Amino acid sequence: MSRRYDSRTTIFSPEGRLYQVEYAMEAIGNAGTAIGILSKDGVVLVGEKKVTSKLLQTSTSTEKMYKIDDHVACAVAGIMSDANILINTARVQAQRYTFSYQEPMPVEQLVQSLCDTKQGYTQFGGLRPFGVSFLFAGWDKNYGFQLYMSDPSGNYGGWKAAAIGANNQAAQSMLKQDYKDDITREEAVELALKVLSKTMDSTSLTSDKLELAEVFVLPSGKVKYQVVSPDALSKLLVKSGILLHVLASGDCSNCVRGPLICDTIWSFHLSIYWKHLIRQFLNIFNFWDSPYNIFIMSLLSKLRCITVDVTGTLIAYKGELGDYYCMAAKSVGQPCPDYKRMHEGFKLAYKEMASNYPCFGHAAKMPNIIWWKTCVRDSFIRAGYHYDEETFEKVFRRIYASFGSAAPYSIFPDSQPFLRWVREQGLKVGLVSNAEYRYQDVILPALGLNQGSEWDFGVFSGIEGVEKPDPRIYEIALKRAGNIKREEVLHIGDSMRKDYVPATSIGMHGLLLDRFKTSDAEEWRKSGAVVLPDLEAAKEWITSEKSAR
Repeated sequence: MSRRYDSRTTIFSPEGRLYQVEYAMEAIGNAGTAIGILSKDGVVLVGEKKVTSKLLQTSTSTEKMYKIDDHVACAVAGIMSDANILINTARVQAQRYTFSYQEPMPVEQLVQSLCDTKQGYTQFGGLRPFGVSFLFAGWDKNYGFQLYMSDPSGNYGGWKAAAIGANNQAAQSMLKQDYKDDITREEAVELALKVLSKTMDSTSLTSDKLELAEVFVLPSGKVKYQVVSPDALSKLLVKSGILLHVLASGDCSNCVRGPLICDTIWSFHLSIYWKHLIRQFLNIFNFWDSPYNIFIMSLLSKLRCITVDVTGTLIAYKGELGDYYCMAAKSVGQPCPDYKRMHEGFKLAYKEMASNYPCFGHAAKMPNIIWWKTCVRDSFIRAGYHYDEETFEKVFRRIYASFGSAAPYSIFPDSQPFLRWVREQGLKVGLVSNAEYRYQDVILPALGLNQGSEWDFGVFSGIEGVEKPDPRIYEIALKRAGNIKREEVLHIGDSMRKDYVPATSIGMHGLLLDRFKTSDAEEWRKSGAVVLPDLEAAKEWITSEKSAR
């Protein structure tokens, strides 16, 4: 349906969306991550460089960081040719202001001027939006150090910490957790490197894969923009515990943590390194199947990723469906619908919509709100309730808003601790669910399950266009995890048909939870599945010898 409204930037869809602007924002999601952090004594910008080929000549200039004026710089994510045009425009505007008023242009005024230009390209026919986002870092006498973020729509805002580009949501979640108002510039550098190391697509963070720049004030009062050199950047990575100097060069003479027996060898990263090295060595001699295996083996030692179902495994519905339909009807002066009829009507309507327009209308390009409106309308009709258009619109809006929030859901008490524990073991956590985009963007964060702290990546049917029990949804999860081997992934869910069977059919390990003591659990066990009551029991099983058999 969006195709009817995305041919021009000047056409609004019925939901009030400008699709061409949203497509421009999608282009930014393919660019390397850039992070900005405001500290009390400066602003830090760090960006991931996308090295497309080892044959590419390394540029002497920066790829992600640009100086606009002596007191303002920016980090870029998106189409670089678009960025060059806008950066040159900003430089000219800054120089014109200095020439006219004999003082540097205020940072926000410069940002606003550039965003006005970007906004103009969304309002007139024959133009396309600029496919680039910026993080502006600067200082002026009015507001001191400042950090601004702008997007292709021309919107901008001041931030204490912000991320743009690939995996920006995960980075933003981590920044939200770890940022402190009194952070120093040195601490801001460490935080930026830590966040980038955990959210970038590359498996390791080295100085040739990133750029770091700072804006600060010298004792003389002059504003200084400085790009950190690769050598200095390597030392910062070692100091932060991200880059292991021992492994990188074998020479610890210059290690900031001490020569030869550098204490980084006891860091988490090196323990993971030795874990994989020992595993490769033991695989050569088929040690895992050897009767001489004296180690206490468990499935955990073989895993690199755990994927988890959402509804029924991590969260559950509160109350009954009829509760929310009843509240919606009463809010417009209508009597409360019969719970049983409403529940049966919804089951039939949902089944028909899922059959005709699977994955919440993904293939048909049907907007999410239209899919649910059709489903809810049919639910009422099947239950014997016929509202006029105005009344139904009010009832539906209430229902849609309710199920797009955290109100109808509760999180199991062991969900958050389990997910955090898995990530502490050095494993990736993925969510695989037959759900629409609001789970990822609204519901899970509102319940305290944030990307970056509890999970690393999500595969949601309404976004991917593939739903369980189709094994392809698990193939997508493997790719999102970094093309990890299937035997190194465990999937945990609550459905034999949707979780266990398709996951194990492609070679993944499988585990089922029976939180609600279903009558089918015994049949699952007879089929050979491991069935446990909750995630606490799952943790114990994963770390036990039984799980390796």
